[in-house]
Amino acid sequence: MLAFKGIDVAKTSELVGVALDWAVAKCEGRQWPDPAAKYLGEQYFKPSTDWAFGGPIIEREGIDIQQVFGGGCEGSFSQPIGWQAKRHTNGGVINPRGFIAQTPLIAAMRCYCQAKLGDEVDVPEEILGLAVQAESLIRP
Repeated sequence: MLAFKGIDVAKTSELVGVALDWAVAKCEGRQWPDPAAKYLGEQYFKPSTDWAFGGPIIEREGIDIQQVFGGGCEGSFSQPIGWQAKRHTNGGVINPRGFIAQTPLIAAMRCYCQAKLGDEVDVPEEILGLAVQAESLIRP
């Protein structure tokens, strides 16, 4: 397991990439990154981008995902603006406003983390730094 130097607080609704995967691993009680994965030829745990990891969590936790539309004017078709995830239990919807994100997996994993960790989570600074670096490579 990695030793982290500092901790920073992040909003669960804003987690993305490496930081979101780290938070999901924390919810699942998994070591992150899994040091054995590299040597065993296994994939790293990436539930926010890989359905093989995120899908079983969505199913087990009763997370509902739907596409969100908006931006259309009266009399025209709305355009898709993202994905919304809500968590259901026998008592009803836990987070009625849901989480909206650019992909269904990101929305669902944010929803899961909020249910387990709350609205804010203490994330190691190194993890947040990796997430910011990855985002800067994706966005022009």
